[in-house]
Amino acid sequence: MAKQRSETAKAFAAEDDAKELGFAAGPRPSMASSSMITRAAAPSTALLGLSHIGNIDLIYKYKDYPSIQLHTFAPAVRVRPGGMLLFGYSFGGKLTLNLVYDLNGFKDGIIEAWWKDLLGGCDELLVGKPLARL
Repeated sequence: MAKQRSETAKAFAAEDDAKELGFAAGPRPSMASSSMITRAAAPSTALLGLSHIGNIDLIYKYKDYPSIQLHTFAPAVRVRPGGMLLFGYSFGGKLTLNLVYDLNGFKDGIIEAWWKDLLGGCDELLVGKPLARL
């Protein structure tokens, strides 16, 4: 990449010098050379979708309706085959994490083990309860 930049800079400098001296500039060198480095396409598959819906308490004022006791919020989500989505929200002063995944998209026990470790990390980081170390 540095070599290509050097060649391009020299070509533009020569063109500028020729204009200053009153010479007609020749054709510009092609920028599409085989020495150019092309970036590989980004992967089109995400391993995990993440979403934080936000603080539902700011939207629904449950304290304004004391005769109605809401204890949870149930958003509807869907995932593509083989996908999974981790989303969270806070409601009623509580943080809720939800994991939605394609049951047939993963080997048995993989998601369960990952979820256990995620919850353990939340306990350690958010609650202050240390994880049991192996």
